[in-house]
Amino acid sequence: MISITRVIAVIKARLREFYRDTASLMWNLAMPLLIIIGFATIFSGEPEDVLSVGVLTPTGEFNRNHSPMLQLDHISLKVVIDKEKGLEKVRRHQMDLLLEPADPPRYWVNTHSARGQIAEQLLIGVHSKPDVIPERQEVTGKEIRYVDWLMPGILAMNMMFSCLWGVGWVVVRYRKNGVLRRLKATPLKPLEFL
Repeated sequence: MISITRVIAVIKARLREFYRDTASLMWNLAMPLLIIIGFATIFSGEPEDVLSVGVLTPTGEFNRNHSPMLQLDHISLKVVIDKEKGLEKVRRHQMDLLLEPADPPRYWVNTHSARGQIAEQLLIGVHSKPDVIPERQEVTGKEIRYVDWLMPGILAMNMMFSCLWGVGWVVVRYRKNGVLRRLKATPLKPLEFL
């Protein structure tokens, strides 16, 4: 039978051993923060020069002749099949404008995106006929910064490494130092220790 009091005693002892070891604290707490700050500093540059425009087509195929804007050189075109995923990209500033070249044509732009406003003016400006200007739809949302999606990954990796090293390294070190032999003399069972 597993004794909860013995398991709690081992957990307390291991936690004391962990927070008394400054190297473990540095690698598990300070190092991930330094990595996040470093990557956020390195990769927080100016956005790219090309405007990103999504073309909403259910089939995944489109013709560049649907709109004069799609024929411009400095436009990065992305095929969007799912409307909701495309709108989410526009909300999160991952795409500047979403164009549906249907009949009647319409487009979605984020009202908080400066690049989206430029793409919208470009879309309206290249249409020579006022009767074919696409219908405007607005979405709102804040931009996801690089550090916003980097931090969860770094923290998850750190937790994984902590679990691997926290179990494997400790068992190897206990065996090397003779702690496991001493634990055999206690009423603690191997399953309770693990």
